[in-house]
Amino acid sequence: MTDPSVHHADPNTFSTSPTAVADPVVDPARTPVGAPAPNDARRPPDRWVLPAVLLAAAGTDLAMWTTGPGLAWSIGATAVAIAVAIGARPTNRPAQLLLAAVPLLAIWCTVRTTPWLIAPDVIAVNACLLLSVAVAHGGRWFDQTLLRLTLRLAVFVEDLVMAPDWWVPPLRQRSGRSARSSAERRATWLGIVIALPIVVILIALLASADVVFASFFDLGLAPDVVARHVVFLLGGAWVMSALLRRASSDTDDSLGSPSTDALRASAGTGNIVLAGTGAVFGLYAVSRLLSLTGTAEHIATTRGLTWAEYARTGFFQLLAVAAITLVVMVAVIGWCAPGTERQAARRRLLGLANAALIVGIVIDAIHRLAGYQDAYGLTMLRLYSSAFAVWIGIVFVLVAVAYRQGYRGRRWLAPAILCTALVSLLGMNIADPEAIVADRNLSGPTKAGETDLGYLGSSLSDDAVGTVARRLPAMTAEDQRIYVENLCWERPAEREWFNPNAAAADAHRVRAEWCERLGS
Repeated sequence: MTDPSVHHADPNTFSTSPTAVADPVVDPARTPVGAPAPNDARRPPDRWVLPAVLLAAAGTDLAMWTTGPGLAWSIGATAVAIAVAIGARPTNRPAQLLLAAVPLLAIWCTVRTTPWLIAPDVIAVNACLLLSVAVAHGGRWFDQTLLRLTLRLAVFVEDLVMAPDWWVPPLRQRSGRSARSSAERRATWLGIVIALPIVVILIALLASADVVFASFFDLGLAPDVVARHVVFLLGGAWVMSALLRRASSDTDDSLGSPSTDALRASAGTGNIVLAGTGAVFGLYAVSRLLSLTGTAEHIATTRGLTWAEYARTGFFQLLAVAAITLVVMVAVIGWCAPGTERQAARRRLLGLANAALIVGIVIDAIHRLAGYQDAYGLTMLRLYSSAFAVWIGIVFVLVAVAYRQGYRGRRWLAPAILCTALVSLLGMNIADPEAIVADRNLSGPTKAGETDLGYLGSSLSDDAVGTVARRLPAMTAEDQRIYVENLCWERPAEREWFNPNAAAADAHRVRAEWCERLGS
């Protein structure tokens, strides 16, 4: 018979690492009373939970009590990451690396202001926090399917609901404490709960009756200010409690992986899907070969389109084709059975053919948009579209490797794609995309005419102001007037002293100089 105490690891599921087996010698000082048995799904909170929750609450309140991205945002996000490290004490290396990525991404909230970077930075920071607690104490990062990663983010809803029920019980008694002392503590807390509302009501009544007494409690804070602080503090504490609850799960029963053979599609089904998409891409490749003979220009002219319009109408459709194909190829390799050796060989061939053809389509999309940019200049949407096209081309190289070599026991494709997205986002933060757009448009007039200075002044954030300001002295008086009028039309609100931002400070200096100089 099989010994039920022996743990058999499933390579396709998260499991506790062999090194995480409990040591027969346990330090009572570090083990909370009522600690669960090794087979329990969740560990109870320990003494580090409360400090972690308080730190996260303070960081959240600091970040939310601002008018925009700045140092407070970076400190708040970093404080939450430190709170997770303190409260969860992750033992898994991927979880530690995900937490380390949080300040690397959050610091750009102190440097940049453009929503094109701040929004994805905030999303990435939250994704890193959620995934770090999901793999805090077990599992291999490069052994996850796309569905499993999605579920790990989705089950956080349960933690948000159950968070208070999990972490409030740390007030339970510890070993060596008598039942009497436990009863006294319960009586004390009950007295506080009953007395607190009575005291508040009495203070409010006496304060309304006597201004001298009321001055004792006048802290100079408006009621709405106090309410906002309370909401942010409680919200931050609640979310951190949910994060720590998720990190407390060692066995990951909620995402267990029972046999999925019944849910898998056959190998033949997957190969037919790949053959269909490959046929479409092959036909498109023929059409692109015809374009080299001038057919494309002839057809575009016949339909009343300029080359730039032809390029623009096709770019986003090509990116949509690439995105849909990515989902299809990842689904086939993840959810279709391997099949016989012949079927597996066909899948490898079809997968490589699809990946090669789609990379060609991505290159064509980039070429089309480059022509449109030459005609009408560069915008943030066009820059991000080009960057997305490059990234999805890199992703298809990974897909091709997955089809060529197989997973070899590990589902590494989806985590690898996520890692490339995080690295790409970090690269965009470093590159300063708005500065690239401004510099590209100011390097000379486009084929369609002069540079759109109104766009540079009104549609770009403070990130681009310094780049444009360096070229202002060389502009004509009329161009200076157009840009400065747009720049000074709506000045941003004054920033809090505790929430500085490098780009905002640079833009404030430029506005102070040029808006006054041109009388705006």
